Amino acid sequence: MAAKYNLVIPQGETYDLDLSLNRNDVDYDLTDCTIYGTIRDSYNAGSYTEFDIEYVSRNQGKFRLKLNKEKSENLNPGNGVYDVVLHIPLEELPDQVIRLLEGTAKITPAVTTQR
Repeated sequence: MAAKYNLVIPQGETYDLDLSLNRNDVDYDLTDCTIYGTIRDSYNAGSYTEFDIEYVSRNQGKFRLKLNKEKSENLNPGNGVYDVVLHIPLEELPDQVIRLLEGTAKITPAVTTQR
């Protein structure tokens, strides 16, 4: 079951969120795993924005969700939705895909723009 966490993302700014993944208080090794996530205006929206993922320490389960200025500028102000998914490749079984995090993504509109 995914953890619920609501984001507030200022439009036109860089956005970073540091996260750690552990199970039973033991760091989860993310070696060979892939994390990805998207933001949409609604669950049914066809277009989306992908988070950039930075692996801070794979063997300690530490990673960072990121949006650069250009990506956040293109988000529509208002309430959207997002989720973050972990893909675990397995050699002898079908790969596992686990939703780690989900919630609303409130995009606050920018008033001042860069000159």
